[in-house]
Parts: sequence; C-alpha cells; structure tokens
Amino acid sequence: MSLSRLWHQQGKPKKAHDLLVEVYAWFTEGFDTADLQEAKALLEELAQRPHSAGTSTGAPLALITNTRNLAGLVLLAFRSTT
Repeated sequence: MSLSRLWHQQGKPKKAHDLLVEVYAWFTEGFDTADLQEAKALLEELAQRPHSAGTSTGAPLALITNTRNLAGLVLLAFRSTT
C-alpha cells in the first residue's frame, strides 16, 4: 500500500489504483483490519480522481470484496507475523 500511496502523491493515480486494486482483490476476509480499511479508503479516493481518458478504473469495489484467492490469506498471515 505504501507504493500506491507514493504514486498517488506523485500524481500517478491510475498506476496507484491498478496496483492496489489487484492486491486488495486477493482478500476474502479480514476487511475489518486497519490495513484493509486503509486500502479501501485509498481505493475510494483514487476512484474519485479521473484516470486517463479511455482507461478502465478496474473492478468495482463491491466485486473485489467477493473475490476468492488464497494468495490474499497468505499475505495477511505474513503481515500479521511481521
């Protein structure tokens, strides 16, 4: 998320959004954790900013939360041990 925030601050909202939306999509649970709440808030902020014309803003956040992927759980477990 730090890289997405940096890109956002550098005026690269599409790049920031595309990276964060991909990682956020991995998760199937843990949406009440501080990290995922912060990620969701940043995604919502990035979604409000216009991207370059003709580009996609990624999957809607509602669809992302329903995505199932074991990699997200592995990342969450890793973050909680560090």
